[in-house]
Amino acid sequence: MFRPKYPNIVKPDYGICGVHIRLLASLAMLPLTVGSAFSIVRWIMTQAYFYIPFDILFIIFIIAVLAADKFERPYLYLPFLTYSIISFCGDIISIGRYIYLLYITELETDYVTVIVESVIGDVYIICTWNIVRKARNYMIAEVVSGNVKQNAAGNGCNRVTDA
Repeated sequence: MFRPKYPNIVKPDYGICGVHIRLLASLAMLPLTVGSAFSIVRWIMTQAYFYIPFDILFIIFIIAVLAADKFERPYLYLPFLTYSIISFCGDIISIGRYIYLLYITELETDYVTVIVESVIGDVYIICTWNIVRKARNYMIAEVVSGNVKQNAAGNGCNRVTDA
């Protein structure tokens, strides 16, 4: 998303569907940012103010992922990775609770909707977590170690060499 100081190393390990992992990590943050912003509006409208700080914290962690890409600092990926796993575990507990409530009450459609939305959100979070983890690993292996700078200085371009 941001122009790196030196061109990224292009290898099959550092991309998904032809898109470099750093760019993909930044792009994956956009739907999460929009979703968190809508959640804040939803919590205000339903007067559930308790949940607003969690969404604000999540937006801060999303900004940290973007900053990690911009400033090439892999440790800035860690808050998002940690919060995503904690959030995922909380969602699993929440889904279990809704499945239990589904069996003991008559309000089936409400709980089924919440369960389906939670599962879809969890799948997206896990996919995003994996992308951000791979971007962090790339950043540590290639950018922090200086391989990107050596690659740019050595060839003058960013070519994949056969090993």
